[in-house]
Amino acid sequence: MATEMQDQNENQADNPQADKNISTGDYVAVTFLCENNKKTKFFAGEVTNISDNGQEFTINFFRKQTLKGTYFTFPHVQDKQTVAKEDIVSKLCLKRVVRGRFYFSMPDYNLE
Repeated sequence: MATEMQDQNENQADNPQADKNISTGDYVAVTFLCENNKKTKFFAGEVTNISDNGQEFTINFFRKQTLKGTYFTFPHVQDKQTVAKEDIVSKLCLKRVVRGRFYFSMPDYNLE
């Protein structure tokens, strides 16, 4: 029994998706592999739709702004993409919204 619980905890540590309950309206960090330079980049977005099987999410992505501090805004033309659950790295903690500027508690990775 104790070994079984240790295995579950190790699996959750290896797979950050194991303990995430993502729902519509959540803010998330999504990873993309850029083909031209084979580099992984992270992007912030809002979950707008979840597939029936819960494995695909439609994300409306933000644009990063750095004029006066770091914040995110939605572009004039929506940047929507459907991504797989395993591409969602984590939920983002929204600190505040001021005049369409979204401020998040910054995670350890650099969001684009």
